[in-house]
Amino acid sequence: MRTPGDDEDGRNAWSDGVPSFAPGPPASNRDGRLGWPPGDEVRVPVGRFGLTGWLSLPSAARTVVTVTGEGAGGRRGPLGRAVASRLHLCGLGTLTLDLPVDSDPVEHRGADVGGLAARVRAVSHWLGQETGRSVGGVGIGPLVPAMLRAAADESVTALACVGGRPELAGPAALTRVATPALFVVGGLDSRGPGLGRLVSGWMRCPRRVAVVPGATVDLSRGGVPADVAGLVGDWFSEGARNAPRPAGGAGLSAARPD
Repeated sequence: MRTPGDDEDGRNAWSDGVPSFAPGPPASNRDGRLGWPPGDEVRVPVGRFGLTGWLSLPSAARTVVTVTGEGAGGRRGPLGRAVASRLHLCGLGTLTLDLPVDSDPVEHRGADVGGLAARVRAVSHWLGQETGRSVGGVGIGPLVPAMLRAAADESVTALACVGGRPELAGPAALTRVATPALFVVGGLDSRGPGLGRLVSGWMRCPRRVAVVPGATVDLSRGGVPADVAGLVGDWFSEGARNAPRPAGGAGLSAARPD
């Protein structure tokens, strides 16, 4: 069955078993408030000083997902928190962290995509080694090109790209991505849907473009984060729940900040 966001021939959907890609219910606890996954602050040994992240790892989770963004998409922002909360409610582990981007806040053209991609790969490698779980990735805003560039060189279970400028990853990298990829864009973002479909056309992996109706380029406002979180949660629930656990995985031994 063809679903909204498939390519025109309908053959590139990841799973015919997904009836639709309409936004799901908000990531919230039963009392209606935004739920933040219980977990621990951890220090990820990446770069000169390391990165601080928030790790939530249910014992039954077979996959842990990095949620990487900046500002609203980072571990303290509404978009990053909503996505992590929804993934947690889906039974997945999450590592939410910020990766600072030194670039124009709109175009992101000055971002060092290669350098950021190296950090994303290092975080994913560390997370898989430390937890013994399969690893997925969510890139938000200016971290999207780096997440795609990293996925071209190191396969992860599944990938979601929220907003941003995915084409800045470059055609050479995009054609090498083997990981199933979701692109979430705002319906009122004049470039978003077109860019998502353009990038999807360069890729050979299973992929989908999901449009959030009424949302602009800023996906962190109003009730949009909950809609985005629903889309991302559905994507990972479909592809990551049966992911095999890597052989020889170690137990968690992350150093925690004082």
